[in-house]
Amino acid sequence: VELNLETVDLLELTADSASEAETLGQAQGLKVALEAKDPCLVRADRNRLRQLLLNVTDNAVKYNRQGGHVHYRVYRDGSQACVDIAS
Repeated sequence: VELNLETVDLLELTADSASEAETLGQAQGLKVALEAKDPCLVRADRNRLRQLLLNVTDNAVKYNRQGGHVHYRVYRDGSQACVDIAS
């Protein structure tokens, strides 16, 4: 697989996934939260990263409980960019 590397805002992609979780989780009454302080620029393949976040988001919604939650957190740990998705 050839990657198309570019500068990507990880916070922006994660916010899109959180918005998708809100839409998908409406019937279950899921609460969705996004915790982040600043844009988080990374060098990545935007489409592959988006696909990864949406797959995890789909699982977080699908395997959640009625009235549950999905919590996203975007942060830096030293030189690494991190995303936590918890439900």
